[in-house]
Amino acid sequence: MTLANKPIRFEFVKKMKFTRNWNQKLFNTYFTTIRLKNDKYILGADYSIIINEEDKEHFFGIARIVSIKEIMLNELTNYQTYLDSALSKSDFIKLIQNIYNIADSNLSTIKLQLLIFQYQTK
Repeated sequence: MTLANKPIRFEFVKKMKFTRNWNQKLFNTYFTTIRLKNDKYILGADYSIIINEEDKEHFFGIARIVSIKEIMLNELTNYQTYLDSALSKSDFIKLIQNIYNIADSNLSTIKLQLLIFQYQTK
């Protein structure tokens, strides 16, 4: 799915938090994130981009989801994981397992969303 530009609705902006700026991607106009499938990720919605460092939130700007692609965890490619996090597919899967406490036996059932954001303001 993709979406053309539309006006920002600041009163409805939700937070999208990151623990680190993988690949320095948050400095780009467009950037990706791979997250567990969740209905809170809405095409066309605006999010405050936040990095949590040393118990402080650092605001990067307002970004809009312009594309959402659903993918199974075991279907990820090295290409996708290197671009998103600078990690190989196997290292990325280990990271996801640690973050979300996922057992090896459940890997083939995990649904993800590859989200593409575009900054509206920085």
